[in-house]
Amino acid sequence: MIGKLITHGGNRDSAIDTMCDALDNFIIGGVETNRLFLSRLVRHPRFRKNQVSTNFFEEEYPDGIKPLKPSKRAIQNIGMVSAFVHQKYCVRNSEISGQIACAKPENGSEWMVILDKKQHPIGIEMLEFGFKASSGVTKKDFETNWKIGDSLFHAVVDDVTVYMHIERIGIGYKVLYAGGDYEILVLTPRQAFLNGWMIAKSPQDTSKHLHSPMPGLLTEVCVDPGVFVKAGDKLCIIEAMKMENILTAERDLIVENIAVKPGQSLSVDQIILTFR
Repeated sequence: MIGKLITHGGNRDSAIDTMCDALDNFIIGGVETNRLFLSRLVRHPRFRKNQVSTNFFEEEYPDGIKPLKPSKRAIQNIGMVSAFVHQKYCVRNSEISGQIACAKPENGSEWMVILDKKQHPIGIEMLEFGFKASSGVTKKDFETNWKIGDSLFHAVVDDVTVYMHIERIGIGYKVLYAGGDYEILVLTPRQAFLNGWMIAKSPQDTSKHLHSPMPGLLTEVCVDPGVFVKAGDKLCIIEAMKMENILTAERDLIVENIAVKPGQSLSVDQIILTFR
C-alpha cells in the first residue's frame, strides 16, 4: 500500500467531489497503482447513491473492467487541452536556432485531434494566462499557468476546475482524465488527411514464441524440445545488468524448438523458444 486518501464534506456528494479532485491530482510514477480505477469508481452512479455491496464488481463488471468510453464533454476537454499542449511544444520547437527552414515544425493554431480513431477539429488562441479553444460551435476559455514539463494540467473552465495528467509518448500524448486513460494524436489538418491513408499495422502474434525482453546473455535453457510445460514453469535465464532474469511460461504449452544456445548474446525481441 502506497497510502490512503480520506476526504470530507458537508454531505456525501460534497465529499465525493473532493475525492474526485484529490484522486485526479495525484502524481504517482514508477509503479502501477489503482488510482485511475478508483477515480472511475467514485464517479459511478451507484457509489454516489451508496448502493454498493460485495456483489458490486460482479454486477457492474461481469466481463472485467473495460476502457472507459469518454463523454462528449470529456472529448472536448481532452481534445482542447491536448491541442493547447501540442501548440506550446510547437511554438517552443520553432524557436530553436539553426534549423533548416523546411524542417521547422509547423506553428499553427488549427489542429486535428485523433481520439478513439475519430478526428476532432480544434482551434486554439493563446492568451497571457491560458487559452481560448473552439470545437465546432463550442467555445471555451481555459485559465491556466501550465508550463512545458508539467505532467499535471489544471485549469478553470466556466468556474469549474479541470485536472488532467498529460504526458508525451513518442509523437502522441497519453492523457488520464476523470477515470479514463486515452492515447491522443495531435496533427495539422494536412497531416490528419495523410494519416487517414496510413495502413494500420496488425499486432504481431507472439503466442507461439518466447522473445527476449532485453539485451543480455542467455546463460541457461531449462527445457528441451517436445517437453510439456505448465504456466509458471522456468523456461530460461538471461543475464543482464549484472542480474539473472528468469523467464517463465505464461500458460500450459509444448516446446517445439530452441532457437538459440546458452552463451549467446541476445537482442531485444529475439526469439528464444517456439511452441506448438
